[in-house]
Amino acid sequence: EPKATLHELADLHGVSAERIRQIEMTALRRLRATLDHDPY
Repeated sequence: EPKATLHELADLHGVSAERIRQIEMTALRRLRATLDHDPY
C-alpha cells in the first residue's frame, strides 16, 4: 500500500502539511528519546 503524502494527510485531518511534518518530527524525537533511555 502506498504511503500517504504530507498533503494527503493534511487534507484528511484538516490541518496544514507543515503541521503534519511537525507532528511527525515530535513523534520521532520522542521515540528516539525513549530508545536512548531503554535499559535493554
